[in-house]
Amino acid sequence: IGNSLLKQRKFAEAISEYNKVINILATRKNDNSSAEPDSTPSNVEILSAAYNNRGQCNYLLVNFPDAIEDYTSSVSFQPTNHTAYFNRGLVKYRLNNFEDARTDLHRALKLKPDFTEAKECLQSLEYAASEKASS
Repeated sequence: IGNSLLKQRKFAEAISEYNKVINILATRKNDNSSAEPDSTPSNVEILSAAYNNRGQCNYLLVNFPDAIEDYTSSVSFQPTNHTAYFNRGLVKYRLNNFEDARTDLHRALKLKPDFTEAKECLQSLEYAASEKASS
């Protein structure tokens, strides 16, 4: 439901739905003993996705501190979530925190070397950082 609301740009309602998922699964973490190994995402993967998507809602609402917190929670549950590293890096870039943004974008690219958006964002960041340094 949250993903559908996010696509409809109903961010506050989507956040409410992601909160429900997070509250239910945060207590369970990775209780996935009955799931098929290759078919059902683990609770940890779902939690990571829920935090990442809630972070996206917060980002689009220009609530950057909460977005960063959500992306950080996402990678704490799933350290291989390249999208969450990219998203957190993008927010930090928008906040002119170039050093931390660079670190997150490099992590995203280490996890997914062909991540075009991360490459483009890193190029923009390097240009902005050089412009800031020369002014």
